[in-house]
Amino acid sequence: MPCIKTCMFGPVNGLEGMRKGWEKWDLRILVLYILFTQSYLHVFGRHRRKGTTQLMINVNVWFFYLFSDLLAQIALGKLSKVKGDDDDISPIGLLRGLWAPIILFYLGGPDTMTVLRLEENQMWSRHAIGLLTQGLRTSYVLILTWNSTMRFSLLALLMLFPGLIRYGESVGNQVNIREKRDRSELTKKFRELLNKDGAAHKTFKLIEIELGLMYDMLFSKIGTIFTVCGSILRLICIACIVTVSVGFFVVKKPNGHLKGDLPITIILLVGALCLEIGGALVQLGSDWAIVWACKHYPSKLVTPVFHLHEFVISKNKRWSEVMGQSRLNFCNKDKPTKSHLPLHRVDLSIKELIICQLGKISQNDLEGETPQAYTIKRGEWTLEKYGLDANWSIVLEFGKSIVIWHVATDICYDSEPKSSKSVPNIVETTKILSYYMMHLLLFCPTLPFCNNGENVDKFFEEAQFNGEKLARSLDEKGNNKWEIMSNMWVEMLCYAASCCSVEQHVQELRRGGQFLTHVWLLLKHWGATKMLEKNASQQLNDKEDRESELADVVEGCCC
Repeated sequence: MPCIKTCMFGPVNGLEGMRKGWEKWDLRILVLYILFTQSYLHVFGRHRRKGTTQLMINVNVWFFYLFSDLLAQIALGKLSKVKGDDDDISPIGLLRGLWAPIILFYLGGPDTMTVLRLEENQMWSRHAIGLLTQGLRTSYVLILTWNSTMRFSLLALLMLFPGLIRYGESVGNQVNIREKRDRSELTKKFRELLNKDGAAHKTFKLIEIELGLMYDMLFSKIGTIFTVCGSILRLICIACIVTVSVGFFVVKKPNGHLKGDLPITIILLVGALCLEIGGALVQLGSDWAIVWACKHYPSKLVTPVFHLHEFVISKNKRWSEVMGQSRLNFCNKDKPTKSHLPLHRVDLSIKELIICQLGKISQNDLEGETPQAYTIKRGEWTLEKYGLDANWSIVLEFGKSIVIWHVATDICYDSEPKSSKSVPNIVETTKILSYYMMHLLLFCPTLPFCNNGENVDKFFEEAQFNGEKLARSLDEKGNNKWEIMSNMWVEMLCYAASCCSVEQHVQELRRGGQFLTHVWLLLKHWGATKMLEKNASQQLNDKEDRESELADVVEGCCC
């Protein structure tokens, strides 16, 4: 115990020693914690779009994001009191004057994460006020610690520029895409892609890239370096930080007790330099680099770079690539049991089924009509094509229709021979889609068609009866029953995607992404845009401006 008092708090006793010890170390702990939080957000901030099960990482990102700005502001407040009663500035105060612009630099946040939620993009005025306030506070610290005879003050002034640029980037990173494209031309090019070999894989890979660009545009700074202004500002930042770091080791240190502050200053400078270089590397390794290269260089030069980029990126997935799986067990007479099954990977068979089904529907729908007439329905096309008298199952609330078809699919699946389940085929794919739609209904309450997911137990007897009735009707179709069910689930999946607004789909990107969002963007490419916009306007009349803005983002990200 005596050694602790001597080393940490000095030769004082009790609470008074702890208080003086904290006064001595509080600012040092704060600045090191700020560096740690920014480093964590830089590494893990972008991981939330790649996984849905990383609960601890998501909680830590949420915690560090909320408190990093607050603690940085507290640290700047403490630094504004570095000057004592004397006119001369202490060596410690002079050294800590360099900390203020470094903390302002950290306040700008990492490149991989600028906002936690989509709504924060609308609060640019609040961030602008924060930039003005913290910029003035940092300038005040520089004025207090200014010493014309010491080069430390010049280094602090030089470090102020990266701080203002970094913080200003987080303010100016608002959505500003207004480039309009001919939607019919996009649809034509997209359908040409579907006629090639490996259409399903290529199509969903393109959608995966486009959704990644949307995420980067709305939730991070990635992409800012690929503009003229952004490139110049980044070069200025790196040049200033390198100059300050080199100058700090070259200039003569002020006389005084600097054993604690000197290594902390070095750590802060090295941390700022690593974050800046790391941010540039992340941007160069992103899909934005390929988009920029395609716009400015011939395809012959871009193709090798593209293949190298894909080889590197293939090891790091762009999104979670999984589908939630849930089912209702109707073994209990009182109420059904909701089973949360393991996640299932979105494999190629599911993508091929969706592409094939949409191709059949659009070909049938567009005969003798204009492309603008193509719309998404709830299953009418499938019932009409196969002559199944089950319109009663799709005229109900959409949630009830999902439950009825889920029960029928389960009954048919359980009666299927085990040999047909041993290899991936239409039977397994249909079951996976059925479980995915039930998962959305039960565990995704924010989606508009899931408003009765919590009340399934209230109508389960009726749903079970209707499901058994539907299963008997499907059995009468013989070998066609699985084709009917697979086509029906694809139609329901597309209809569910069209029911959600643009904002709801974009919000899912920060949670690891839903396969439903990929289907939604596929429909926009396919030519079902007018139906989607109509649905969105009917459901969110009070958010028309916001929907239009996000729709512009979608258009801008479509390659």
